[in-house]
Amino acid sequence: MTFAAVVLMIIMSLATPGWAKEINAAEILAEPTKFAGSVITLKGAFIYSEPMRESFTIDQNGKQVEVFYRNLAKNDRDAILLLAKNSKVPVTVTGAVQFYANSKNGCFMTATSVQIAGSPAPASAKNITATAVASFADLPKYSGKRVTVKGAFLFSEPMRDSFTIDQNGLMIEVFFKDIPKNEQAVVLSQIKYSKQPLTVTGVVQPYINSSKGCFMLATAISIN
Repeated sequence: MTFAAVVLMIIMSLATPGWAKEINAAEILAEPTKFAGSVITLKGAFIYSEPMRESFTIDQNGKQVEVFYRNLAKNDRDAILLLAKNSKVPVTVTGAVQFYANSKNGCFMTATSVQIAGSPAPASAKNITATAVASFADLPKYSGKRVTVKGAFLFSEPMRDSFTIDQNGLMIEVFFKDIPKNEQAVVLSQIKYSKQPLTVTGVVQPYINSSKGCFMLATAISIN
């Protein structure tokens, strides 16, 4: 770990909403070099999450900022993933401003604290009752909800921490990063196109680049 990384971790560990100055998104985006490395507080409306990047995007008067949440507590991460795309739920983020490696001007935030309006004590996704959904075709209706589905194993993509299951020709990608190691082992031990029946419980999320496509973030997997 580099010295700069250690310093950033120390700064972020001290960050609390109580002392981090609130800054407007327009200010951050207009002068990113002024705020780079600083711990600030930003308020905005939730637009969408990107679980594969462990980030979400908030909007403030038309100015959008990407926020990475990988350092948050599990309950806070679960609460973010349960927010529906374009829900515009008010969110307050405290964290460090940093530059994208491939951009001279673009910046993002690495969150140390997230407060979601109406959710002072977010519940773990595992503690929310799952709805049994019979057909994959109905999954887009359950965006941001916890569901249980059944399907046949097709293949896994370990580099994406995901696998795909089939149900009468309809396929759904399932991300398994947050399930127990023994359940991950079950997935990774499956032979490609084995058609092994599986039951998956998890949160439905839309792909950002598709108006209809969705995937699941698994919280539990079992072999039928």
